[in-house]
Amino acid sequence: MSTLSFFKEICKIPRESGNEKEIAEYVVRFAIKRGLDYSTDNYNNVIIKRYIDDVEPIILQCHLDMVCEKDEDYDFDFSKDGIKVIEKDGYLMAEHTSLGADNGVGIAQILNILDTNTTNSIEAIFTVSEETTMIGSLNIDLSSLKGKKMINLDGFNSDSILIESASFTDIDINYKYNYSSSDNNLYKISLTGLDGGHSGFDIDKNKGNSIKLMCNIL
Repeated sequence: MSTLSFFKEICKIPRESGNEKEIAEYVVRFAIKRGLDYSTDNYNNVIIKRYIDDVEPIILQCHLDMVCEKDEDYDFDFSKDGIKVIEKDGYLMAEHTSLGADNGVGIAQILNILDTNTTNSIEAIFTVSEETTMIGSLNIDLSSLKGKKMINLDGFNSDSILIESASFTDIDINYKYNYSSSDNNLYKISLTGLDGGHSGFDIDKNKGNSIKLMCNIL
């Protein structure tokens, strides 16, 4: 199978953050079918190992979950429905939902590498909930790994290899609010018309950040 073939299979499997059990089982079945050593944990993280003689292993890492967005009027349940992939003009896209190439392509790439006759030893790490809590990477047991070098397959460009990723910080703000009960004063605020963009690709383009702007409004 090719990377795209694996990706199309992966798209059939629900993998919303916090709901990675089914995709984790798919990865485990892949390992069992090929006689590869694997381990999993209570968080649904998966590690697959394929050793070649005395070759020092390379660690490949990706995450199993995806960002789940859909058109407002589209009847779709990310907890049980598979992504409907459309192939048009040489591109893959989803029907009225996010495609989940982040990080479905990373999963597919690793499975494809493990499925080839590569002469490299591979230790593959599949973590959960990267898009939300990072609970997978924060709790995974890596003590059995032998590799000293890791490639993260959550990168951007087809001609680039990401060997490290930016860290993140949680900021907790405590503030005392005065709440009042009312049946009449309910408002919905929508912020639209922004160009969008990705914090990695477009961080230097000064595009509007809807979260920051909404916080300023509030």
